[in-house]
Amino acid sequence: LVYAREAGYISQDLAEGAILIVDIGSSTTDFTAVRNLEIRISDFGQNALGGGLFDKAILDRTVATHPRHTELQQIFAAYPVYAAICELECRKVKEMYFSHPEMWQDTPASRSVRLETMPPLYVDIAITPQVMNELLVTPLPQLHGRSWHVAFREALLHAKERMREEQPQLVLLTGGASRMAFTADLCAEVFPHARIVRGAEP
Repeated sequence: LVYAREAGYISQDLAEGAILIVDIGSSTTDFTAVRNLEIRISDFGQNALGGGLFDKAILDRTVATHPRHTELQQIFAAYPVYAAICELECRKVKEMYFSHPEMWQDTPASRSVRLETMPPLYVDIAITPQVMNELLVTPLPQLHGRSWHVAFREALLHAKERMREEQPQLVLLTGGASRMAFTADLCAEVFPHARIVRGAEP
């Protein structure tokens, strides 16, 4: 918040008002309510709701649709490092997609991983708008059967209830997963009278 004020992309008046900071990381989504640059409510949010769930969901979908999916599952079971390498590449493709979503309307955001098996096995990871829309509404076991989209909206509604005595005039999004544009859209839906700002370097 202080960085956003000093960098000049939120005004001093906004910085001193009621603010909800939404920090969306790889593992968790954390909320902090601030007033006059002082924390009013902190450490509430969703411990299981992080951008990393997308990485796992992308990997699961990639494995399920792979022409040699049974063999790939066996390799991952025997050599967990290969699963970790592929999940990291899924994260890179996800970040590629959300950093410039307008680029991937006709061509998928994609990367290919070569697994040094005998013979080598290639894993192609690709995200299109259709694939991402499907992933957004896919029930996830880590979220007790809710989709990421639903769980994030519920978390925002909970934050709104926690701040019912004074609704935020500013919602500041930060954390790497805040690059996912739909998170700002949901914030605008739940807090229609607040200005929604994403950190310049989330």
